Amino acid sequence: MMKILYPIIFLILLLGCSDVNETRPAEVDSSPIPDQESFNSTITISREGTRVAEIWARHILMYRAKAEFMLQDSIHVDFYDKKGTHNSVLTADQGIVYDQTKDLKALGNVVVVSDSGVTLLTEKLEWSNRRQRLFSDTLVTFITAEDSVFGDYFESDPGLKEYIIKNTSGVSTRKIKSKEIK
Repeated sequence: MMKILYPIIFLILLLGCSDVNETRPAEVDSSPIPDQESFNSTITISREGTRVAEIWARHILMYRAKAEFMLQDSIHVDFYDKKGTHNSVLTADQGIVYDQTKDLKALGNVVVVSDSGVTLLTEKLEWSNRRQRLFSDTLVTFITAEDSVFGDYFESDPGLKEYIIKNTSGVSTRKIKSKEIK
């Protein structure tokens, strides 16, 4: 009986094995590996010793070769004026800080709220550290106490006081004096 059982077991084992060449190679992640990584961290940007922005992110990846900090999983930016006084808060899903210029690009559900209560909503917003200006070439919604304005280009100081909106439409509750109508 054993003479018959051994060949059957050997045949089952032989048929159950597969050729080594049929196996797939392991998937390799081709994304670059960050040089540094941190969680719940802050990047402070200053000009001539005065703080102009504090950028917090849940996850920061630093890539030395690209000179970029990738900000992931929620970001929060506090902006300050030339005197170091707080003037607005930006929140977004993610962003990039360019190490050479200290410029910022915020992406996804971008909201800027000035300390005076003015609000900007968009999907992409950039901040030029050299010019101390915010700008967006995507659809924006700009909300004040009297207005809700929509446009496809926006530029402003971080305090949202001096702004430009192009191709505007929207709603206003401002009262126009009869002298102003021509």
